[in-house]
Amino acid sequence: MMQDVIQFIENSPLLTTIIGTVLATVIISLRGIMKKKEISDTLVIDSQRNFIDLNKKWISKGRKLISQKAFEFNHIILKDDAFIQNRDYLPLLAKKEWIPDHPIPIQSVKSELVEEVVPKIKPRTDILPYSSKTKRFSEYHAVIEELIKPPVFYNNRHYRLMDISMDEKSAKFDISKEPNSYFNKIDYGKTAELEFTDAIKTKNKLESSGLPGNLQKLPSKSSQKYRVQLLNTFKQNKDFSNTVILGGVSTLTLIQTKEGNFRFLMHLRSDDQGYAESTRHVVPAGEFQPINEGNNFETDSNILYNILREYAEEIEGIEEITGKENQRYDYETNPLFKKYFEAINKGDLKIYYLGFGLDPLSLQGEHMTCAIFKEDSFLKLFGSKVKSGNYEGEIISDSNIWGMEFNESNIQDQLMGNILSAGEAIIMQVRKHLSFLKKDFSS
Repeated sequence: MMQDVIQFIENSPLLTTIIGTVLATVIISLRGIMKKKEISDTLVIDSQRNFIDLNKKWISKGRKLISQKAFEFNHIILKDDAFIQNRDYLPLLAKKEWIPDHPIPIQSVKSELVEEVVPKIKPRTDILPYSSKTKRFSEYHAVIEELIKPPVFYNNRHYRLMDISMDEKSAKFDISKEPNSYFNKIDYGKTAELEFTDAIKTKNKLESSGLPGNLQKLPSKSSQKYRVQLLNTFKQNKDFSNTVILGGVSTLTLIQTKEGNFRFLMHLRSDDQGYAESTRHVVPAGEFQPINEGNNFETDSNILYNILREYAEEIEGIEEITGKENQRYDYETNPLFKKYFEAINKGDLKIYYLGFGLDPLSLQGEHMTCAIFKEDSFLKLFGSKVKSGNYEGEIISDSNIWGMEFNESNIQDQLMGNILSAGEAIIMQVRKHLSFLKKDFSS
């Protein structure tokens, strides 16, 4: 009987079509019902509250401790001797070839614009909070804008680093010809931060509303799908083409006194920032990016211009340089920057490249540099009156003189605080190369 029915259907094209259409309609309807399945208002609110707590409390105020655990986890996954595994030597994720044996003069650091490659790895979105009863936010930066609301949060143009190489005397960056955006750094970098932080909080059974305490247990590998993807591509590929790496440039400022000693500046970032808020860092520090408007995309890939721009904005206190449409900004002749080049030409200012690494938590790029000023030249450039801060936070100095003495006591005070891994790494590198820097700066 059943065989006769089947044969009848097979021999009736119209009936087969009708049955197929009905089945397709049922399947589509079921998918629609599942897709539109609503969650409760409580779950929406809880997911958003958890996101805010993780960003404002854990990732910011507990960043150093969480970064230490991320460093440990990264190397358990990598198991690769090509990467520096001693955190006391370098708290960034870095291949040995990315760290020069001695500081490189910044004039020996070059860049080249290369073809864009579409990244294979995309940020996770299934860990983002719900935006409504039926869907999650689709991009991390959109959650920051809506839930965190930092007062300074612009989607400026950015350089995507494709590859990096260096030897004892020079360094070279390969940068995508296609401009990227700062929000890409948020979407890629903070996704890695959130995935790890939420998992380590859960693994150690800690409340998200508190602060990280005793983080004994690392997250499981299965909870770190995105991070493991990134680590594997760093291990298996020479360049960064499979993902998006956008770099920051962080500079430790050293002031040489008349007695020949060094003083240094530090920065306490405010909790109003959209990235790395409530942390200690070297100053100046900013994104490796061109002026946002105008025809300076190729010109500004010179890292020296980026550093001088940060000095003008963060130490001198001028407004952010935005450029003008269809115009090129000429640093060499502009009075604002001409004085910096005069100091460089006189030997009163030298800037050094210390190497490159990836932040262990965000897995985004960090260019490490330091600048040494003769005290008279520094005061001429920035004034004798100590500035207490800038729009991004507080500059840490003694009460009536720029900076603090670069001695072991002050160094340890900074390293023990909630310092960014890049800032920590730069201080360690400068301390390691201090004799070289003193000798080279005086020559």
